[in-house]
Amino acid sequence: MEHIFINIGLILIGLLCVFINLFGLGGNTILLIMAWIYGYVYEFQYMGFNVLLWLSGIYLLGEIWGIASGYLGIKKENISYTKVAIIGFGSFVGGIVATPLLPIVGSLLGAALGAFLCAFAVEIATNRSARSAWHLACVAAWMQVVCVLGKVLICVIMLIIFAMNLKW
Repeated sequence: MEHIFINIGLILIGLLCVFINLFGLGGNTILLIMAWIYGYVYEFQYMGFNVLLWLSGIYLLGEIWGIASGYLGIKKENISYTKVAIIGFGSFVGGIVATPLLPIVGSLLGAALGAFLCAFAVEIATNRSARSAWHLACVAAWMQVVCVLGKVLICVIMLIIFAMNLKW
């Protein structure tokens, strides 16, 4: 009977991991660590090495997704590494500023808006073209949304696999 309460608690923590991914925090990392600890505590009887390796692989795909969709998605616009860094910084600051203003979705919207504003400003300052600035800003904002939603999806998949391998 105690396993049921422990498992419900672990699943609730897993749902919290999905939620905190919206803030750009390490929900996938927490879920993976939790799975490895669960496997260790139960001597890998229920959460075996093969499941943990699958979870680790899915986790790595999520991390690669985050880098590829954010960095390479904006880099394909043939901009300098400096511009990419400035846009990344704008995304980070936007997420931090908007999170307390709009709980739950503020981080995602703030990161997208921060990336948008920085991309627009940098492109206007360097090329003086409103059209190219608008295009780059839209791409930067969209890449932030794609990055976060992809990581949330990966976390949901990890949580399902985790929950299916708990001792019930």
